[in-house]
Amino acid sequence: MNNRMTLELPSLSENGPFARDAVAAFCARLDPTLDELSDVKTAVSEAVTNCIVHAYPNAPGTVRIECAAGRGALHIRVIDYGRGIADVARALEPFYTTLEGEERSGMGFTIMQAFMTNFSVHSEEGKGTTVCMRKVFARGPAQEAPAAESEAGGSKRASMRQEAESRGHGSPAAESGAGSGAGDEKDAGAAGEPSSPTQTDAPRARAADARR
Repeated sequence: MNNRMTLELPSLSENGPFARDAVAAFCARLDPTLDELSDVKTAVSEAVTNCIVHAYPNAPGTVRIECAAGRGALHIRVIDYGRGIADVARALEPFYTTLEGEERSGMGFTIMQAFMTNFSVHSEEGKGTTVCMRKVFARGPAQEAPAAESEAGGSKRASMRQEAESRGHGSPAAESGAGSGAGDEKDAGAAGEPSSPTQTDAPRARAADARR
């Protein structure tokens, strides 16, 4: 990795837009397209909002964002030290939410999977959650480039992005998915690639399905 950034913020709704824009500014040197930049901002917004809404339900805590950029790819880890997720596999299911009475869509993790090249969640109850994401940019020099989107796939992504934006990036209303929270993991390389998962990796097939 050629460049790194670490950002720590209180889990307050007003910090969501700042976190999203900070990551977008950091990855600008990778020359993303406008759509790719929007993908990153949406995914970060959903991840941070999960922390705000779920990880610390009773009082604000810390949200840590680690970014690394190089060779045409952006690696992101969004970490909290809150209550964690009891069932990660179920939390990754579309439309699942632990806050049914608060009009949550349950699509936060699905949106992250659809908009990023790689995605995984690692969590432990009472210790927190780490969301790891990687985005490969088409104009970058990375060996692996994202597959071209079909017209139907692009339309689906646009619809999902519009839904996220209508709920307001960085606010509790922008949340979906289950509780967030996360243990601080040590990685052997870039942010977003922990050396040993604590729970489970979301299969890449799920992200592909979300694109269709």
